[in-house]
Amino acid sequence: MIKTMKELIEKAKEIGPKTCLVAGAYKESEILAANKAKELGIIKPVFVGDPELPGSFPGVQPDDVIPETDPGKAAIKAVQLCSEGKGDILLKGSVSTSQFLKPVLDSEFGLKVAQLLSHIVILDIPELDRLLAITDGGMCIAPNLDEKVSILKNGIKFMHSLGNAKPKVGILSAIEVVNPKIENTIDASIIQKAAERGQLGDCIVDGPLAFDLMVSDEACKIKGIKSPTCGNVDLILAPDITCGNSIAKALIHLGGAQAAGAILGTKKPVVMLSRADRMETKLNSIALGVVISS
Repeated sequence: MIKTMKELIEKAKEIGPKTCLVAGAYKESEILAANKAKELGIIKPVFVGDPELPGSFPGVQPDDVIPETDPGKAAIKAVQLCSEGKGDILLKGSVSTSQFLKPVLDSEFGLKVAQLLSHIVILDIPELDRLLAITDGGMCIAPNLDEKVSILKNGIKFMHSLGNAKPKVGILSAIEVVNPKIENTIDASIIQKAAERGQLGDCIVDGPLAFDLMVSDEACKIKGIKSPTCGNVDLILAPDITCGNSIAKALIHLGGAQAAGAILGTKKPVVMLSRADRMETKLNSIALGVVISS
């Protein structure tokens, strides 16, 4: 089981290089990250975008560039090539999220294979002996019960791909008891029962759980909560995008966590980066795409 970001990078080196299609390569951020991954032997980048790249960036060869000056068309071209098997990973470049996701979701290209696409982030947190995954803080705004089940199925399959054969899942809420006034606690109890009956695959699920119970054995002892997941959660199912996004960013910016993220539910790994992501986050995410591509 991959337990650190360093192990993730090393695994990507073993698997790579994989062909990575960069959708909308126009700015320094995505090009430098892709070139760094190329230097490490993780990917062979193919830039769909600015035809002037070979003259602007060291290491970018003319054969590595598919010229396309229109961002929307660049996204479509990259998705099409990836769907046709001419790329192993799809990486969002300097195109808007809507421009990027439109062809990804288009049934014409066949890249979407799951019932629902979702986003996952993995965090390498100082003092934690494992990677902590959070879903969904990037795509599904306010998922209903059925959508939460789909998100969780994507997440469990993802954890299996990292070598975690039976991930421990915590369903996040503000409290650890069912309260009709907090609707997500009801959803959590239903999902937990579905997991107990084998409807979600090989995993252990508990919820609702407050965040402290997911990462602290001491908190579990004080509150008298006994569960295989207590203090040992591998994957957190967030109640909505605001909660998932905020926890991940707080751990990154205030907790010193290293991060990597990807979209789940596609035929080929899709890496969707933010312009504000650190270089290490971009490199980690590319490595994550390589690992799950195998």
